[in-house]
Amino acid sequence: MDFDQRAELLLEAPEVYYLRDHYKDYPVVLVRLSRIDTDALRDLLRGAWHFVGSTTKAKRTIRKKDSRPAI
Repeated sequence: MDFDQRAELLLEAPEVYYLRDHYKDYPVVLVRLSRIDTDALRDLLRGAWHFVGSTTKAKRTIRKKDSRPAI
């Protein structure tokens, strides 16, 4: 998740979403599972899956470009 989305979640529902200091530089948010709605958790996980998938795809593309032989 990007940092702007994380900030919004932390402001909207601090009883559900939180952050520890050692995670502040990483694009993550912590969730109190006992307090999150099932639909909200589903949306959060789906968004995380897309976020990780898009960054993984970008890394593969960069590696493919870097692995081409010089002409």
